[in-house]
Amino acid sequence: MREALAHLASNGITEARRGACSFVVQLPTALGAYEVCFAREPKAARLAASRRSHDDVLSIDRVRPALRSKGRANVGDRSLHRLL
Repeated sequence: MREALAHLASNGITEARRGACSFVVQLPTALGAYEVCFAREPKAARLAASRRSHDDVLSIDRVRPALRSKGRANVGDRSLHRLL
């Protein structure tokens, strides 16, 4: 966590204040936000997969039709991410 905050501070995104905590001083660009997601999502997916239970797999199977539907894309996506 400290290393991540130090990296954000070095890029001017956060600022550490002694006796307080770190504050966001500049929001990253959309591209920067996606880079963060791309960097952390594979590891999060591996952890989720390694810790899954049989019930987790059944729950994900119930969400699959919404992911494959041609309707609103975010409905199935949100359901899947809530499960994960």
